[in-house]
Amino acid sequence: MPIGIVKQSRPDPVAEIWAAWTPRRVAWWQTWAIAVLATLSVAEQYVIHILGREDLEDFLITFDLDAESNLPTWYSSIMLLVCSVLIGMIASRTRRLGGRFVRHWRALSALFAFLSLDEIARLHEDLGRLHESWHTHGLFYFACVIPGAAFVAVVGVLFLRFFLHLPAATRWRFFWSGVVFVTGALVVEALGGWRAETMGMNNMTHSLIATVEEVMEIAGVAGFLVALLRYWGELGGGSDPMAIAARNGEAAAVDDATEDSYQAAS
Repeated sequence: MPIGIVKQSRPDPVAEIWAAWTPRRVAWWQTWAIAVLATLSVAEQYVIHILGREDLEDFLITFDLDAESNLPTWYSSIMLLVCSVLIGMIASRTRRLGGRFVRHWRALSALFAFLSLDEIARLHEDLGRLHESWHTHGLFYFACVIPGAAFVAVVGVLFLRFFLHLPAATRWRFFWSGVVFVTGALVVEALGGWRAETMGMNNMTHSLIATVEEVMEIAGVAGFLVALLRYWGELGGGSDPMAIAARNGEAAAVDDATEDSYQAAS
């Protein structure tokens, strides 16, 4: 009597994870997360500045988008770290495919890893003292916008050729996510500094400006993450999460058919 050979097929958990991380689904969850964070922050500011419950500030600051070492900070740091990991994966895939600008992808991954660390470790704290050293006023009252603008300019120059070689759709997605982030981090920050110099920081108006700034930064990172996921899927059939899942399902179907034929033969 022939011995039946049973070949078991198990789904690839990595493929299933990537199949779940579709750009559309990530964009949907990011939108809701940002909306919740913004709502909680505005509610916290309303209770403190409008209702006059400063006694609750130590508790409610957990939800303040403009504060440090709290829930929004944790979320921002995680999103920056996810971008760093995904960029690293793109660099590895690009190298295997013989693509160009692998070092730029790696440098970009390192940059986002540093930004994620800075978000938690507050390495940028010393920049807050520049106002006292430089005696800045007006839109430059928050003097950190000056080195921030210089940093953006340097990164723009160093990554210009890399940026221009990207596919048009990816290039525009990266561009608009960068515009949203930089507008929040520099332009709205500058407006907040001007408002802080003229009317102080402990008021609802300044808090709302700071909320807009932080929301734009988070939204910029969210848009960039979605753009990275789309580019990852466009690198090739093997990198498309949906294609991986589809092939995984096809392989399982073939294995099941093979198993049935062996059992029938037995």
